[in-house]
Amino acid sequence: AAAKTASKAAPSETCFICNDIGFRRCLGNGPFLACSPNVQSRPPLRLALLIAATLAGPVVLTGSVRTGGGAQSRPAPVPTAPPVVSVPSQPAVTRLFPAERGRIRADGSVFRDENGGIWDWRGATMFMLPARFRRGEDITPQIRWMQKHGVNVARVFIAGTQGGSEFNEYIRPWEDKNFEIWLGAFFDRMAAEGLRVEATVFTSDDLDAATAKQVLQRVYNVASTRWNVFVEWFNEPWVGRRQALLDTLMTMGVDRKGVLSAYGIQPEREGEGYKPCPVLDYVTPHLPRDREGFPRNPKELMAIQSAVRVPAVNDEPLGVIDPARYRDWCDRGNSQWSNCANGGGARTTDRTALVSHFAICRLFGAGCTVHTQAGLEGRAPGPDEPLTESLMAAVSEVWRFIPADAQSGRYSAPHLGRFPLAWAGGDSLINHAYARIVGDRAFAVNPMPRRGWVAKGTDGWTTDGVMANSPFVVRLRRP
Repeated sequence: AAAKTASKAAPSETCFICNDIGFRRCLGNGPFLACSPNVQSRPPLRLALLIAATLAGPVVLTGSVRTGGGAQSRPAPVPTAPPVVSVPSQPAVTRLFPAERGRIRADGSVFRDENGGIWDWRGATMFMLPARFRRGEDITPQIRWMQKHGVNVARVFIAGTQGGSEFNEYIRPWEDKNFEIWLGAFFDRMAAEGLRVEATVFTSDDLDAATAKQVLQRVYNVASTRWNVFVEWFNEPWVGRRQALLDTLMTMGVDRKGVLSAYGIQPEREGEGYKPCPVLDYVTPHLPRDREGFPRNPKELMAIQSAVRVPAVNDEPLGVIDPARYRDWCDRGNSQWSNCANGGGARTTDRTALVSHFAICRLFGAGCTVHTQAGLEGRAPGPDEPLTESLMAAVSEVWRFIPADAQSGRYSAPHLGRFPLAWAGGDSLINHAYARIVGDRAFAVNPMPRRGWVAKGTDGWTTDGVMANSPFVVRLRRP
């Protein structure tokens, strides 16, 4: 009755906002918050649709209804019902960067915000976060963790079973009649927290093309009314028969409705560069995870962008793990780990390699996504994962030290001459160094430096700072 009354009063913008807990738990147990000034910016939820489609019994409603997008409110009808369940207060928000707002566009090899500035993708794997939200878990800890570390894009799976059999009900979530409702609510929750989402739709090939098109279109119908969603069609389409399914979908006229999208295709090597490949608005390569190449291979993003002419996001690099938590993961030497039980996966605990990788990615790509074992399971690291927490903090420091516009600078390397950093063969254990020059500033990386190496400027450049605990990431200036 309350839903029906509210819907008639303001069918287009009736707003009840749940107190930061899981979607189903909130709808089932209450309470709802009024649209008070401190939550006015949150996107409206369609109360009538949410309750009619989701609830099987009575619900307690408290608070007020916002109508027409303005500040006016009126009391919500409150039916006779049991007492409202209290909700504990949530931790304060600590942000490393400002909250995200507004739509993003692709412009050549960079993303730009609504003001025309270069926008940088600072991603984190959170594959099973929508699954946890859908089944009523409180996702606040994951959100606060991302905000604390400067993440602005959560890469999530719309379907899949990462993290074990506990997510088996999430294999085909689109079969849920409330699919659009909870998916939209999830996107809205992330938007309210100043976070964007990369929604990866398919993680397997066990459906026909007609069904796949229908599912993809339903995702776009939901995403297109939100400012904070990217859509990636497939995770790793080169696995199994996913590429064949993707090839068919490309011909079927899916309406993307203006949502920034990627197929998920991995550009192929061709000599010293890459072959052009089918693209939408950006590409999401998964760069190799080998020990030798990992510290420096984001340099490949420059060549990939040259071939495809759209932004390239290094979306699933070598992952991070706390081995003590996982008995099935084996030490392969040199801080490398793999899953002994099934022979798959690759993870690292090497801070220098990780910082080298993400610093170089900051110079040459539109963005990088931090891949962690915790994020694969859609959770924030626990107390028994101090390595994951420490390594994420190191990546956060890279994001703070190297600005977003560094990717637009002039490429420089020792072999090209006039490199701003004093550097000789042997200064890096992998014998490479890179820089981007932006006007009178330069940002340089000497990945995997030799012991005792100290950053010094040359050719008129002077050091203007080094990254704390990683002095091989350097800022330089010249008159």
